[in-house]
Amino acid sequence: MEKKQEKQLKNKTGKQRNKKERILISFNKNLYNLKSIKSAIKEYNNLADFSIKKTKKYIQVELSNINKSVEKIIKDEFCNYVFFLMKL
Repeated sequence: MEKKQEKQLKNKTGKQRNKKERILISFNKNLYNLKSIKSAIKEYNNLADFSIKKTKKYIQVELSNINKSVEKIIKDEFCNYVFFLMKL
C-alpha cells in the first residue's frame, strides 16, 4: 500500500510548509475581540496563512499553508497569544 505524500512548498525563508493541513479556530465573540485576533495574526503571519470569517456568535480563523516545524503546536500557541493580548 502506497502512502500519499502531503503536498509541501517552501516559503521565502526556505522552510517547508504543509499546504494540505488546515486548522479552524472559533473564538466566541462574547469572550474575544477582533482587535486581539488581528494583532496575533500579524505576529504569526510568517508561520501560516490566515483568513477570518465572522458569524453571528464566532470569529473563525482558518490557518493554512502551515510551517511544518510548528504545525503540531501552532493552534495552542496562537490561542494563548490571543488570550494574552486580551489582557492588554
